[in-house]
Amino acid sequence: MSCSKSKSRAGRITTIAVICLAFIGSHANTRENSARLLDLMHSATPVLEGYAKTRSASHTEEYGTCRDEARLSYFEYTTDGREFVEWETAAIPASISSNEVAFMWTCGLGTHPGLGKPAPHKFFINGKESFSVLFQPQQDAAWTSGDYRLYFNYLAADKWGDTFGVMCLIVPARDLEPGKPLCLKMAGSAGSSKSWFALQAYTNTTSYFKERHIKLSENVVYRLKINKKVFEDDDMILLQMARVPSSAAGEKADRKLSFQAAIQQTGRTNTIRKTLTLAVADSQQDYAAPLCSTRELACGKFDIAVTVLDETNNILTVITEQIKNLAPLKKELKDTPPLM
Repeated sequence: MSCSKSKSRAGRITTIAVICLAFIGSHANTRENSARLLDLMHSATPVLEGYAKTRSASHTEEYGTCRDEARLSYFEYTTDGREFVEWETAAIPASISSNEVAFMWTCGLGTHPGLGKPAPHKFFINGKESFSVLFQPQQDAAWTSGDYRLYFNYLAADKWGDTFGVMCLIVPARDLEPGKPLCLKMAGSAGSSKSWFALQAYTNTTSYFKERHIKLSENVVYRLKINKKVFEDDDMILLQMARVPSSAAGEKADRKLSFQAAIQQTGRTNTIRKTLTLAVADSQQDYAAPLCSTRELACGKFDIAVTVLDETNNILTVITEQIKNLAPLKKELKDTPPLM
């Protein structure tokens, strides 16, 4: 299969307020899909970036994402049946050793009740309609068409009830052309609702989510996130571990992890280094490891890298994040110079 050219369609730009999302884990009824996608990311099946560039979109906005930030997003609505978003994936590798290949991308779904009754969207692969998909609020979903499979993994919701997460398409390797991308399209059907699909312009979805999940046992998986937390007496930068619901809800993890953190002000050379340990005994809990106080930082942007190791110092993952420390320094530290 190869990507065919299509005529570009200019889309009007509407105004939508940028949303700040609160990151929340998948609901209990999303366990099967969450486990499926996590297993896929750690399997022998190649997982490629499902977004490389946009070819055409009906609407373009900066919008909130499941990563707690605004990102350039490409929209289509289920209004007149003429709206769509079309994009290309990463190129297919020259050599594929598995029977199938997966593609993963970040997206948002307009599912809140004020938009009206949900209407279906049509999903095309290289110009061929392959799936009719109907999105439900804050739920995982799965669709099958022959040997093709499409999944949505719900990760976050905004205050209006719209849904955000990742989609994954699994394609038989025999139908792929090495060196070429897939051309994908989501098109809104004609309907009275204003439900929407938003493709979000991340070219690192696969690597980002693979790095941010650790498997502590067969059925115990944690999602990692570096975050700035405001407390009464100080602000802290934390490494948060949110449990991903699994089918074995009572299984214990009983693991001792260590974290090696390096925090560096962007463009500077000095680095703050911390080593922490954390005992994960109850797999039903979420955990947080404090990396540093913002009192230790000057104002500005900071690049943070955290290496996560197990009991025998095997590296489980390395995650990176950029944090902005925009709060004024504490009064007693007002003369402290920035990191050099």
